Amino acid sequence: MGGKKKEIAGLFLVEALLALLCLIFPLSTMASATSLVGRPNSNSQQTTLSEGQVLWSVWGSSSADVFAVDGGGTILHYDGSTWSPMTSGTINALLGIWGSSFSNVFAVGYGGTILHYDGSAWDLMTSGTTDYLWGVWGSSSSDVFAVGYGGIILHYNGSTWSPMTSGTTDYLWGVWGSSSSDVFAVGYGGIILHYNGSTWSPMTSGTTNLLYGVWGTSSSDVFTVGYRGIILHYNGSAWGLMASSTEENKKGLPLWIFFAIGIGTVIVIVTDIMLGRHLARERT
Repeated sequence: MGGKKKEIAGLFLVEALLALLCLIFPLSTMASATSLVGRPNSNSQQTTLSEGQVLWSVWGSSSADVFAVDGGGTILHYDGSTWSPMTSGTINALLGIWGSSFSNVFAVGYGGTILHYDGSAWDLMTSGTTDYLWGVWGSSSSDVFAVGYGGIILHYNGSTWSPMTSGTTDYLWGVWGSSSSDVFAVGYGGIILHYNGSTWSPMTSGTTNLLYGVWGTSSSDVFTVGYRGIILHYNGSAWGLMASSTEENKKGLPLWIFFAIGIGTVIVIVTDIMLGRHLARERT
């Protein structure tokens, strides 16, 4: 029980550390939406953020249509040349963002906040919960999943959000899938859940470390990362541990996943947010 309390306390410590990052490090070393996902590319651009601004998630439909969200309800949009703030209508922290197109984007965050962008404006949606929502992903505009505090999983069918039976009360931090019947959710205690199109069921992860993010290229090529620098890979049949090769991560520093999709290229970046270091994997 003491271990569980310790890791839950760690969750809130991570939040506090993230809020302080911009004050501890110069802005030039902080990760903006483009400096994080673009660092492996010589054509990448770095955007100057306001002091104290921390970006939590980024998604885009193209190189000229990228969205990023922060802990104060700010939504930034990139049009291919400049970043500009959008009117979100909330001051709640926004922690995850995903869309199926430039005119169908979802952002989730504190207090059960879910926002939807229709190509012209952001509107607040009825989530039916006040629990924190950390991640969002969908296979289409009418098949969207949001995960968060207490093992909550919400599903959007194109008109309303409704709760799903997750089978856990552990925090869920990330969600991603290759299709509507192949979805993964990860979180506290090394939990990994899989959705087969009808039910969520636990998978054997081989770790008790908290997992923060999940992403993949197919149903047999999925990655999750988290506490103490852990990186796991799923090959379609089992999860296996990968070496992160950073000595500092053995001290307990977390890894997060960011990614960018370009023309013919997928770049997956596993980032140590505390040290500004990253491991990049690029596929053409």
